[in-house]
Amino acid sequence: MENIVLDNFKKLSQVPRCSFDQTRINQYLVDKAKEMGLDYDVDDELNIVIRKPATEDKKDHPGIVLQGHMDMVCEKEDDSDHDFDKDPIELIEKDGKLTANKTTLGADNGIAIAMGFAILADENLSHPDLELMITTNEEVGLIGANAVKEDFLKGKYLINVDSEEEGVVTVGCAGGITVNSEFDIKREEFGNKFYKLSINGYRGGHSGSDINNGMLNAIESMIKILKKLSSRHKVRIVSLNGGTKHNAIARNAELIIASDDEIKSEEVNVDGYKEVEKNMEFGFEEIEKQNPMDEDSSARVLNFLTTIPNGVVNMVEGKDLVETSLNQAIATTEQSSFKFMVSIRSSVLDKIKEVENTITQASELNGAKVSTEGFYEPWEYREDSLLREKCLSLYKEMTGKDMKIEVIHAGLECAVFSKKYPDMDMISIGPDMVGVHTPKETLDLESTDRVYEFLKKLIESL
Repeated sequence: MENIVLDNFKKLSQVPRCSFDQTRINQYLVDKAKEMGLDYDVDDELNIVIRKPATEDKKDHPGIVLQGHMDMVCEKEDDSDHDFDKDPIELIEKDGKLTANKTTLGADNGIAIAMGFAILADENLSHPDLELMITTNEEVGLIGANAVKEDFLKGKYLINVDSEEEGVVTVGCAGGITVNSEFDIKREEFGNKFYKLSINGYRGGHSGSDINNGMLNAIESMIKILKKLSSRHKVRIVSLNGGTKHNAIARNAELIIASDDEIKSEEVNVDGYKEVEKNMEFGFEEIEKQNPMDEDSSARVLNFLTTIPNGVVNMVEGKDLVETSLNQAIATTEQSSFKFMVSIRSSVLDKIKEVENTITQASELNGAKVSTEGFYEPWEYREDSLLREKCLSLYKEMTGKDMKIEVIHAGLECAVFSKKYPDMDMISIGPDMVGVHTPKETLDLESTDRVYEFLKKLIESL
């Protein structure tokens, strides 16, 4: 990785920046802008845009927006004692790859910030007016992007640096929405035996880009186990908890149940799950007396859980691309409530609404209250894009290879900006990354070098 980009990323990694905790990282970016003597604006959601005037030879060229987000998905291994609220990300550089010590790395999307500041610091770069816009709370529903006002940006071209595969230019993405179902529950004494079941060690992954890559969802697996046990025994749910983020496939889940008779551990066969999730750890233990949900509450929750789907709903006809999916993201049980979050994605607006209606109906039929958040429409492919054509021709010139054009199932902030700035020409690029949203997140350093060089050339060509 070019030294300035790596140095920028290392400094950035010292600053805590989980979603909903971006005051400190925003201040870091403000201080950086001041240090460089550049104008900047910060809006009410702590989105920041930093501006650098054009070089003399490009003063009459349309402006360019470089764009990324400042928050990161904060996930860690079960045995990690990392405190995301205060601890720097511990970086590990090995064999040309950058990872973190048992936590997410934050290259999604810290690499956009690191490259952006490297571009702004390059006094030898010929460029039009530059705007580096870094948004907040992207990972929890594109909240910062949705709050951006139409007069915040001036540029004609927007280059989002939040993609994860070199040699690919992303020109469209799925839209999405998060649906929350909340059940009021009552509890009563029931049962002679009480059991705790736990699933740990699933790989997890990004609920968009990984949804069809064979990762199991720990919540869904636990629901299947619960369904099978409830068909053999009279059981009540005490609690179901699992998942941590709306856009991450759940890696862990815990179920506590009460039964009127003994359940033997051999009744729960998880061999099929272990064939897929090689690092799966399954726990089954009898525990002390618990206070389960009453018969009505337990039945309503169970019926809901075993009714709703998970994973890929359908593929784009004739293509190896997911059209519509949903992710059983987070289950949370409290004394008097049970909450369940589902994340829906689709490249077709009507399909988002269709799946949302399915979840809503299943919720309301079982007495739950429904709320939604984080809706954004799909980013649709644009037929006429000078920026895309420049990108394709430059990549061919630099590498001798054809750049792949892609519409992805994951969500990108371009989906929001394409509606706010309909005349703005947009693409998304990025270096090779794998394992995003998990502690296995890995950034390829040589790929980062190449993408940064490509980004500089692209800016000079506009």
